[in-house]
Amino acid sequence: MNHDKFTTAYESRIRAWAKNRGMKDCLTAKIDEVERFMRSAGHIEEFYEAFPDYDPTCELEVSINTERKMALESLAKIRHISKGYDRVEGYLGESFCEDQLRMRKTREGTKDIDGYILGRSVQVKFKWVNAQNLGSRFVTVRPDSQFDLLIVTCADYGDTEVSLFGIWDKAEVLKIMGSRNRVSLRKLESRPQSTAPIPKPK
Repeated sequence: MNHDKFTTAYESRIRAWAKNRGMKDCLTAKIDEVERFMRSAGHIEEFYEAFPDYDPTCELEVSINTERKMALESLAKIRHISKGYDRVEGYLGESFCEDQLRMRKTREGTKDIDGYILGRSVQVKFKWVNAQNLGSRFVTVRPDSQFDLLIVTCADYGDTEVSLFGIWDKAEVLKIMGSRNRVSLRKLESRPQSTAPIPKPK
């Protein structure tokens, strides 16, 4: 395909259409501004139907970037593995609690509660944590959330398994809640953990 030929024809035709449909500055405006006008006015689909020889996707010849390809493939696998959870972090934290603490997971989309352990409602948080960044790590908890226990799980990049950071009663969490409903992990670490019966991690 001769891209120059079709690009010139495309620009000429779409500028003419735009002029006929009320864009006064179509001859001096940039082509992307003309296209934006056509889309906002609802004419772009009609234009493409009338000018089928032009395929906007043909203007770019995409070369494969190996690292980007690997990232896309990895993300596709992660998305498949974490299906049914709220993002990969949700999967990491909640599946750990299911496996290690015998948490019974709630249905996806259940507000504020991720599961139940021995009849107590649980909200699970996962954070990427190491010794250097602990002071800057927070979890967000809404005060009106109807849960009994907050379980914080963590891992660092390169780890092979998630770890349990701690388990706290909701009342203890609310005592140290800061602005914007944020709770510092460093402060949380210093508070008494829950004495509720919880299966020990395997």
